[in-house]
Amino acid sequence: MDLFDAFQTILDQVIIVKDAEGTTFIPEYGFNGIGDLIYSSGYQIKTTQEITDFSFCPTLIVSQSMSIEGCLDPSAMNFNPQATDDDGSCEGGEGCTDLSAENYNLEATNSCPSCCDFNGCTDATAFNYDPGATLDDGSCGEGEEIFGCTDLSADNYNLEAHTSCASCCDFNGCTDATAFNYDEEATLDDGSCFY
Repeated sequence: MDLFDAFQTILDQVIIVKDAEGTTFIPEYGFNGIGDLIYSSGYQIKTTQEITDFSFCPTLIVSQSMSIEGCLDPSAMNFNPQATDDDGSCEGGEGCTDLSAENYNLEATNSCPSCCDFNGCTDATAFNYDPGATLDDGSCGEGEEIFGCTDLSADNYNLEAHTSCASCCDFNGCTDATAFNYDEEATLDDGSCFY
């Protein structure tokens, strides 16, 4: 649509119209450097007064043969919902940005932690259950089950243990209930009692 036609009803109030490239339309001098209006492009319009009853594009009719090029990926930063033909311009978008994930997306610019996939055992009853795994890799129950103390605060914590034994954790401290510094959590007397 020609700019003179688009602004016909308020042409006497339009000082200047600028497009995204800085090209101008100045009706007072009959200068139209922009040419025709391009749908979905941005324009800045400066008028002599506030205009409240003007519709710049009251109706847009897209014919079946008309195609609008743009990014068709809804997760991309520059997604164009009006586009009908993908022009290959999609930029970034939402995806997994965790390098350790199975589906790490180098092109993603918006992090989506909940969409990252991590391999491991997802069976909570297996001794080698991995609470961080989102994809079961078939490793549940594989390898040797190691029993031991899995309490980090215990003196005999076993880093390699998969399964904690009921009462195998040792906690050093004073075990004499008559001592001033008696430790009811202690299971091994370390000689630190004082009275």
